[in-house]
Amino acid sequence: MPGTWSLEANPGYLRLNALPGVIRERGRAALLGVRQTETAFAFETRMLFSPGHEGSEAGMALFQKDDNYIAYTLKREDIGMQVRLVLARPGSEPSIQAEALIPDYDGEIYLRAGGGDGGGIVASLFWIRRQDLLL
Repeated sequence: MPGTWSLEANPGYLRLNALPGVIRERGRAALLGVRQTETAFAFETRMLFSPGHEGSEAGMALFQKDDNYIAYTLKREDIGMQVRLVLARPGSEPSIQAEALIPDYDGEIYLRAGGGDGGGIVASLFWIRRQDLLL
């Protein structure tokens, strides 16, 4: 989809441009997908996110299907940047499981997720000061 991503806007970085909307069946989204083939895995990414508009949201999602996922996102609210853990299950609307305000957010965050052989998923985020905020 044209205009969704760029490698030239900031050389050395992949820029994904936020699109309006939410995760849903057959919906359009700006995302980079990595196929997970094992239950034991680890994934970490650095995200630069300085949205200009209230309500803008970006982050990391672990999908089983478009109606069964965990999303770990940052969202700009009028009170500041909030981190959210959202769970979607088949037959239910996605629900916020936890959320917290990030004090002194400076536009850079690291997102991390992993799973063990038992099938459980652990997600965390931390910013450059390495202060963990686990949800």
